Amino acid sequence: MAAVAFTGMDEVMGFGVEWAFGYSPGRIGGIPSRRGSAFGMVGMNGSAAYADIDSGVAVAVMRNRFTAGDLLMTTVLRILRHTKLLAEVPVLDAYRLRCEERPAFRKALADQLAAFSPDP
Repeated sequence: MAAVAFTGMDEVMGFGVEWAFGYSPGRIGGIPSRRGSAFGMVGMNGSAAYADIDSGVAVAVMRNRFTAGDLLMTTVLRILRHTKLLAEVPVLDAYRLRCEERPAFRKALADQLAAFSPDP
């Protein structure tokens, strides 16, 4: 799990990275650690999770915000809901369903659909 599988430029964030099975090996902030003892991931929306086996510390931070990114991604996933893709990747469909339940999404969708309703 700790073997580096990719070293290069993160095309989304725009800086150099190392990846090992989808995780960033090593301690956050470049603090030296024994190879393979620390790994984690910081997400674009502000979530993060790291574990350090040698110190016995694990940390996870989650946000409780519905962002423009969530709104856009939900819209894309709604387009795909009639395809096989969401059935093949259940975590995406679960994310779509959670987002669709958010009051902010319901309001945005209602506002969008109102533009297509005949005037009273």
